[in-house]
Amino acid sequence: MKKILIALLVFLVCVYALPVITLGAQPQQTSDTGDKKEQNGDTDYRSAMDIWNDTIRNMMDSAQKSDDDNSLSDEPEDYDEKTLLRVLIDGEVREMTVRDYLVGVVAAEMPAAFPIEALKAQAVAARSYMLHKIENSDPSSHPQGAQLCDDYTHCTAFFDIESGGRELWGDSCDYYAERIRAAVEDTDGVVAVYQGESIAAVFHSASDEMTEDAENIWGVKYSYLTPVKTSGGSASPNFYGTVVFSQSDFREMIADVYPSAAMDGHYSQWIGEIRRSQSGTVLGIVVGGVSIKGTEIRTLFGLNSANFNIEFKNGEVIFTTVGTGHGVGMSQYGAREMALNGSYFDEIIYHYYSGVQLMVKN
Repeated sequence: MKKILIALLVFLVCVYALPVITLGAQPQQTSDTGDKKEQNGDTDYRSAMDIWNDTIRNMMDSAQKSDDDNSLSDEPEDYDEKTLLRVLIDGEVREMTVRDYLVGVVAAEMPAAFPIEALKAQAVAARSYMLHKIENSDPSSHPQGAQLCDDYTHCTAFFDIESGGRELWGDSCDYYAERIRAAVEDTDGVVAVYQGESIAAVFHSASDEMTEDAENIWGVKYSYLTPVKTSGGSASPNFYGTVVFSQSDFREMIADVYPSAAMDGHYSQWIGEIRRSQSGTVLGIVVGGVSIKGTEIRTLFGLNSANFNIEFKNGEVIFTTVGTGHGVGMSQYGAREMALNGSYFDEIIYHYYSGVQLMVKN
């Protein structure tokens, strides 16, 4: 640090001394233009000296602050680094810092090649969701005193870069690992809150033109998880999907779960009314006279999303889907699109989570 300060001092001496020497060597001018030039030069000289003095004071203050900081406890000041978690991973509880946990979550949940601002937004969403889970979950929801787990259906997925990074990314492992770590470290402690509480910052891979309302998917209203416009989803390789079943398999799978469904007649009579949200999600579909939620159909038949169409053709039942995931909260490919268009991570967060604020934990 001291070497850097000395180098900067030498550089500033050279920079600010030059105009002083030049101005001092100017000959007397007698014309009106010359008088104005000399007057302007004198003004520049005083400004340079003022800047010089201010610069010296600022540099000395910074150096003193740095020395004072270095004299404090060795305990990390960053929230993510000094805060420990107990996480259930592969059935075993591991203690780790928030930073290490978030690196594993971002690595598991978002492609490492995404723009850095999208990765930062993912880090903020993951940190916010982490705190929301810890603050609102029953302590007995995890065994062995764990606060979180690597089950994405319960908490969030987790990928151990140290053990699996080389296999996943090959020679690019160090590069991608560093990008993810940078995204987490550059947003250290940043959390999205609504009315002072950490939000359930859920996310999904890709939506069509609008994200979905949480109430339509889980039956619970969150003021910050409402539909917003989005784009860029079509860049996802799984944005459009097709799943095909034989008519007999379709009938049997429905009957196993919904035995009261009447599907003895012609297949053209099997499907009744389909209700959709403004985002395109199937809210409900009548099959064999039974009303079934679109999310239940998605789970039963392994569809990419609940935004689907169904067609009977040549003895087969054909599902075509748009988007990937539940559609609520941040669209990851939407975040990618925003980042590519110049948006910063905070703009991405504010767009997908309505009415939230960002704060820094310490």
